[in-house]
Amino acid sequence: MSVTRAVWCSRYQMMYSKDLADIPVATLTAPGSLVAVWCTNSVSHLTCLQNEIFPAWGVKYIGQWFWLKVGAT
Repeated sequence: MSVTRAVWCSRYQMMYSKDLADIPVATLTAPGSLVAVWCTNSVSHLTCLQNEIFPAWGVKYIGQWFWLKVGAT
C-alpha cells in the first residue's frame, strides 16, 4: 500500500451498503431533489447503488457523470 493510500485509509471509514441504504434520504430531501452520489467505477458498487440503495432511498437513477482527475504528470 502506498503512503498516500495509507494516510487516506487512516482518515476515512467506509460505509457498508446496508448502512447507506438505511440513510433516510426521503425525509432529508424535498420532492424533486437531486441526489448525487460519488462511487468508484466498480461494477458491483454501481449495481448495488442502482438495485438496492437507490430503491431503498426512493430515488431514481437518471444518469452518470465522470470525474477526470488531471495531474501535472
